[in-house]
Amino acid sequence: MRPIAHAVIGILCACLPGMDAGDPPAGLFPAGKPFFTFADGFEGAVRLRDLFPADLSRWHQITLEPNRSDRKGLIDGFTDPATLAGRNHLVLSPAHPRAGRLALKTCAQPYNGTTASKADVSRTQLAFRKGDTVVSTVWYYIESGADLSDLFIWDLEAESADPRYAGQPGRRLYFQSGEVLASDLGKWLPAPPKFRQKPGEARAFPRDRWVRVDVRMLLSESADGTMEVWQDGALVIAGKGQTLPEAASVYTSLEVGITANGNVRHAHTVFVDEVEIRGWRATGAPDPSP
Repeated sequence: MRPIAHAVIGILCACLPGMDAGDPPAGLFPAGKPFFTFADGFEGAVRLRDLFPADLSRWHQITLEPNRSDRKGLIDGFTDPATLAGRNHLVLSPAHPRAGRLALKTCAQPYNGTTASKADVSRTQLAFRKGDTVVSTVWYYIESGADLSDLFIWDLEAESADPRYAGQPGRRLYFQSGEVLASDLGKWLPAPPKFRQKPGEARAFPRDRWVRVDVRMLLSESADGTMEVWQDGALVIAGKGQTLPEAASVYTSLEVGITANGNVRHAHTVFVDEVEIRGWRATGAPDPSP
């Protein structure tokens, strides 16, 4: 597409309701100053390694499953993603930048029935606890194509010492049938309620353009937890219930990209840009550094 056409689309998206305006929805942020803020737009990097500086100020980990052996070559820039057709990978891409010149392109093959299919980046060393309010914003671009059902794109994960649970349990965003966003509390039993969009009012996820997804959660292991999800400024999920595995759980990691492709038929490509996450302590709660 020509640059002028891109510019026209950008103007239309900024002006039409429900489109790519970029403004946070009303009520997204709590009052007061957050105790923790992280934001990254994947700029200023030449290779993936540049996203993982020694001072830990940006991203901390890459997950590639099942072909984890490709991880080092991709990070160091030794592997040409063009040679990875049919394999999971991620790369800095100028194809669809939301702002600046780069976005993160994540590609994952169908679920093979045994090992989770993943291609994502994570920010660790978080410390979100019961009573905290967590707000996250991520922009996604998904091209037209295969059915999105069972594709997971956002995970907030906690450490668990309980041997009954494999991996890191936590709230996740995924696409249910109809290509609409929903949330579960993955890797935790008994399974807490899923938060879904209202029947008859569900909004299918747009394709071939950037979509802003905002999440606000009040963390609790009980029925008083809340989770709200906005898609391009429209509230699509208003869930009430368990948002934290246990009262003592601490969310320590945010994963974005293809955090899992559970679709057994279709490979997927997801572009990610302008990732943010913030945390607010409850009034009067201790305020340790994460």
